[in-house]
Amino acid sequence: PDTGVPGEIGGYASERLIRAQADGIMEPCATIGDVVEKGQKVAETGRAAVYAEMTGIVRGMLQPGVRVTKGLKIGDIDARQCREYCETISDKARSIGGGVLEAVTRYERQKYEWGSRYAIILLAAGSSVRYGANKLLEEMKGMPMYQHMLKVLSAFPALYRIVVSRYPEILEDAERLGMQAVVNQQPALGISHSLILGLREAMAENPELKGVLFAVCDQPELKADTISRLLRKAQENPGKIVCAGRNGRPGNPVVWDQRYFKELLGLAGDTGGRQVMKNYPGDILVLETAEEELRDIDRKEDMTE
Repeated sequence: PDTGVPGEIGGYASERLIRAQADGIMEPCATIGDVVEKGQKVAETGRAAVYAEMTGIVRGMLQPGVRVTKGLKIGDIDARQCREYCETISDKARSIGGGVLEAVTRYERQKYEWGSRYAIILLAAGSSVRYGANKLLEEMKGMPMYQHMLKVLSAFPALYRIVVSRYPEILEDAERLGMQAVVNQQPALGISHSLILGLREAMAENPELKGVLFAVCDQPELKADTISRLLRKAQENPGKIVCAGRNGRPGNPVVWDQRYFKELLGLAGDTGGRQVMKNYPGDILVLETAEEELRDIDRKEDMTE
C-alpha cells in the first residue's frame, strides 16, 4: 500500500522530503547537488520559506516557476551526500522507463497486427424515432454527437474503419478522416441492413479478416482505450463474441469473430447482432466497462443526465 511515507535512506525517512509550505509559485534556493544543513532555507513556495529538516545533499528539486500546493513534495535530501546519486538513474526510474518502453513497443506491434486482422464498423444510419430528431447531429460538449465517435475511431489509423450512414454530414466527415464511407440508402430495412453493408465492405477489403468490431454512433462517452481492450481480448480469445458491458451484462461495442459472419449476413429487420448472440450464450465474453461509457442516447432527456 502507498503509505505516503518514503523509504528509509541513511537512517532518514519523512525528513528527506522537501514540501511546499504554501500554495503559490515555487522558487528554489538550492539546486540539485548542493549540500545543505538542517534548518537551512532551501526554497520558497507562495513566498513562504521552506527549510531543510536534515543535513545532506539535495538529490531532487522542482524547477523555478512551478505552481504548487501546500504539502506537495518539491524536492528531497539524501544523507549519504554522494553526488553520484544525483546524476545516475535510480532502480525505480529505470523500472518505470523500461515498463513504458515495453508498453509502447507492444502497443505499436499489436496495433499493426490488428490492422491486418480486424476492422471497425460504425453504424450511424438510425432514424432516431424515440429522440424526435436526428440525435447524431445534436450538439454535445461543443460538437455534434457523431463527431465524438469519429474522434474515437481516429485513434486507430492502422485499422480499416467503415462508417455506415445515410447522413451526408457524417459520411463527408468520415471520408475527411480517412475512413471508408458506406451509404445506407434503405435505412427503413433496420439496423441489420447497416450491419450487413458494413460487414460486406470489410470482407471485400480483406478476405482474410479475423474479426469485426461493431460500434454505434449514439454512445458518445466511449473511450478509445475501451476499444483497444476489446480488440486485445478478442485477439486473445479467438472464436468468441467479445463485448463491452457491466456486471456481466453485454452492451456495445461488440467484436465478432469470423465464425459468426455468415449468420450476421443473414440477419433481417431491426434485430441486429443480439439475435445471433442468443444462439451462443456460452461464447460471449463481457469486458467490464465504466457505466458512463455504455450509456447511449435514446431520448432528449438522456442528453442532460
